[in-house]
Amino acid sequence: MRHGTRCQMLDGWVRFLCALMALLLCGYASGEGAVLVIEPPVGGVMSEGVLQEAVGIETLGGVVAPILQKGCKLPCSQRKTFSTAEDNQDQITLAVFRGNSVYSREARSLGIFRIGGISPMPRGKTTIQVEFVADKNGISLSATDGNGKSRLVLTRTVR
Repeated sequence: MRHGTRCQMLDGWVRFLCALMALLLCGYASGEGAVLVIEPPVGGVMSEGVLQEAVGIETLGGVVAPILQKGCKLPCSQRKTFSTAEDNQDQITLAVFRGNSVYSREARSLGIFRIGGISPMPRGKTTIQVEFVADKNGISLSATDGNGKSRLVLTRTVR
C-alpha cells in the first residue's frame, strides 16, 4: 500500500468520525424509541436526590406546561401523549424549558426538538408518546410511535 492511499483512507475515517461527533453534539436519535439526553447532570438542577426545577414544554402564549414537577425524587419520569393537529402531518416540534416560572421568557431553554418520521394519517389519528426522565444521567427525552407504525427520528434543532 502506498503512503498516499493510507493518508486518503485515514482522511476518510477522520471525516466520518467528525460527522458522527457532529450528530451526537447537535442531538440526533433514530429508532423505535428515539432517546436524547437534553440536559447533562447539573448540581443546581438535580441536587440532594430531587429535581430543583420543573421541566416542561412551551404551549400557546409562551406558557410552560410542566411535565416533570419541581421536587420529584430522582429518578423520576413522566409520559405525555401528543397527536397530530393536521392531516398528513409528519413531524411535531417541542420547545422544552426548565425553571420555576410558568412563562418561557423567564425559564431556561433546553432546546427545540423535532420528532419526525410520523406516518401520514388524518389529524388526531397518530399518537406520539413523549417521555421525560430525570436521573443520575441527566434529563432525557424519548419519543415512540403510539400506533407502532413509524420509526421516529428525534432531532435537536436549536439549543
